Amino acid sequence: MKSFLLVVLLALCSAGPKIDPGKKITAKPVTSAKTVLLEYTGSLSSSFAKITIGAQLSLDTSIGFRYDVTFENGDRILGHTALFYKFSSPDQTIFYNYLNHKTEVIKHKATDPGNNVTVVGKEKIDSFSCTHLNHKSGHGSEDYWMSTSVPGFSQLTQIFKQINPGLIASINETIFNWGGLVRIRMIDTTPNGQTIMNLNLIEAQTGLVFRPTDFDVPKKQ
Repeated sequence: MKSFLLVVLLALCSAGPKIDPGKKITAKPVTSAKTVLLEYTGSLSSSFAKITIGAQLSLDTSIGFRYDVTFENGDRILGHTALFYKFSSPDQTIFYNYLNHKTEVIKHKATDPGNNVTVVGKEKIDSFSCTHLNHKSGHGSEDYWMSTSVPGFSQLTQIFKQINPGLIASINETIFNWGGLVRIRMIDTTPNGQTIMNLNLIEAQTGLVFRPTDFDVPKKQ
């Protein structure tokens, strides 16, 4: 499930501080917005537990982006990690763990050769017209529903083209050829059982005002 943890890369829970945007300039999401906030929610289910997932992608085309992922079991925070990328430091990405306050600077990683996906067809999810994609992996499969109507997708695609693929090796960049992420479903099957992960876009905002510090890695405590 490593590729999901960094999928195009989010904090809904209290394990770490959320981004708290200032004045909201526009109410209607637009795909060409300079600032975007996408929020996702979902679950990770197996024979051992059912975990709630929260994800948030924050993008400011003048600063960079950050992607937080949180995992909860009831009121217990199991994990909260974030990826930070700033245009002022184009040769690195930084991962931060809010639970143990550890920072990892990534300057290069081997790229994933298995990014090819298969187009399943067209589907409508809420107000989004989506392309359904499938990617087979070693122990299972990944399904993505992508839409060109998702705010910020074109900007994120352009950013990925400028970033060394080794800095975000676990992100399947291929999927963004069909738009922004609306839904993802992953199934991983091993001798120990089956794990199913679902994640859905629940909110998209544009025209927000972010502070530059919103994209800074937290200082070690």
